[in-house]
Amino acid sequence: MFFSLIISLFVLSLLVFVHELGHFLAAKKSGIKVEEFGLGYPPRLLGVKKRGTIYSINLIPFGGFVSIYGMEESAGHRTKNKNAFWNKSKRIRAIVLLAGILMNFLLGVVSFSLIYSVLGIPEKQGFVEMAGVAENSPAEKAGIKENDVVTQLIINHKSLIIKDNQEFIEIINQNLGQEVELELEREGERRVIVLVPRKEPPASEGPLGVAIVDSKTIQPVFWQRPFLSLWWGLKEAVGWAGAIFFGVAKMIYELLFKKIIPQDVTGPVGIVQVTSNVAKAGILPLLQFIGVLSVNLSVLNLLPIPALDGSRLLFLAVEAVTGKKPKPKTEKLIHALGMIVLLFLMLLITVQDVSRIFKTSVSPF
Repeated sequence: MFFSLIISLFVLSLLVFVHELGHFLAAKKSGIKVEEFGLGYPPRLLGVKKRGTIYSINLIPFGGFVSIYGMEESAGHRTKNKNAFWNKSKRIRAIVLLAGILMNFLLGVVSFSLIYSVLGIPEKQGFVEMAGVAENSPAEKAGIKENDVVTQLIINHKSLIIKDNQEFIEIINQNLGQEVELELEREGERRVIVLVPRKEPPASEGPLGVAIVDSKTIQPVFWQRPFLSLWWGLKEAVGWAGAIFFGVAKMIYELLFKKIIPQDVTGPVGIVQVTSNVAKAGILPLLQFIGVLSVNLSVLNLLPIPALDGSRLLFLAVEAVTGKKPKPKTEKLIHALGMIVLLFLMLLITVQDVSRIFKTSVSPF
């Protein structure tokens, strides 16, 4: 349990620290005064002041923070100091706000790239191959074996050449409950197998009960590997960003219109549990998990939710349209209310996490 907490703390701290580092670097580069950049959270244990910024190590060992001069105004007014955040142009302020989001996205890219650099680069084979067959599935009953290659699908006496997984999946899904023919190649011999894709397969299986692959892993020459790994890491990060965006949109829809918390949403307690399980699987699965979490954080911070960077960016957009900066008290109130809502949702999700863990740890009798 202690090891799980340490690993989880490290992962979450890394994500938060990288995010705050992005804000810090962008602010410094833009000539904005940074009052403090800290590792961990106060109370402060050690601090060194250099060029107007305090670099501190703090007692609570979680993530880090950056205090940017002029970003938070508690007195109801804004300073006229030219080095303050609010006195910079809208473009510079947007860059500073986006920098944290970009850093989390880049951490995801780096994490995925490291995995590709170790495991190799996927290369399309131009055909679909059976990577596994589930017991008692239509595929097993029809005689399909692992490593069988699909040369063509025959639907209503029409032959279709299949080159990738997506094409295979789409055609099978269009013919659920109907008889289909697969021409397979096995050890140099070709055979035709007839089977019926299930309309309601088990949760862990598809209509046929097979795992399929359409690519193989290659190891490029050493000088190409960093560039190809980075390219594939970027593609995977973009793919995850899109999936997370639509997942969040679905979650918001269900929260607003169905008044339910989706069961696949997890909070801090759930993340600790998942991180522990992933860490036990090895460094590469942990790297993948870090990449997914980091991209997830970048997408969430883009949302126009009070207390997040997306909300501040929305205020900037309103300012660009109206030509007026929002009143400090109004903006502070909106962020405070947003934080209350976020904390309430986090509490609900945490309760759901604990309930889920309890249910899975207690066996019925």
